[in-house]
Amino acid sequence: QRAFYDGLHFNNIILKARQLGMSTGINLTMLDTCLFNANTECGIIAHTESAGMDLLRRNIRQVYSDLPEAIQALAPLFSDSAHHVRFSNGSSIKVATTMRSSSLQMLHISEFGKIAANSPPRAREIVSGSLETVAKGNIVVIESTAEGSSGYFYQYCQTAQALADSGKALSASDYRFF
Repeated sequence: QRAFYDGLHFNNIILKARQLGMSTGINLTMLDTCLFNANTECGIIAHTESAGMDLLRRNIRQVYSDLPEAIQALAPLFSDSAHHVRFSNGSSIKVATTMRSSSLQMLHISEFGKIAANSPPRAREIVSGSLETVAKGNIVVIESTAEGSSGYFYQYCQTAQALADSGKALSASDYRFF
């Protein structure tokens, strides 16, 4: 988590093992960003809708409710549903299977390898629709365990790893490999 946070780039891809707390760390960064920055839109896409709703419940809603009242007072909850939390400062975090038609400052795609392996059409929609909702200069984090040697996640990892190995400086549109 520390290496990720210290090395955070505009576009980030994490090839991970399970149970390292990466999704938790990403979502905590998202919550922190929303609490201390007005009018920030964040989105979470997971391999299933229920997994996304669980990330929102466990890593956003529960953590927020455990914060000291003084921190909560900075950005009280304005509305809360199974798919969306909105704060009084105009910032929000939503969960969906696609973010097309959104305009996000931060997007977390969890278990993209699993999505790409099990549902190539959904992976295409994420690439052509959801990733396009994040303007250059904002943050995308894609993380997953490996799911074979094909598909979007595999290709993104290969490209990012080759760039990292080359030692070249990253542009804003390149993915940093973790």
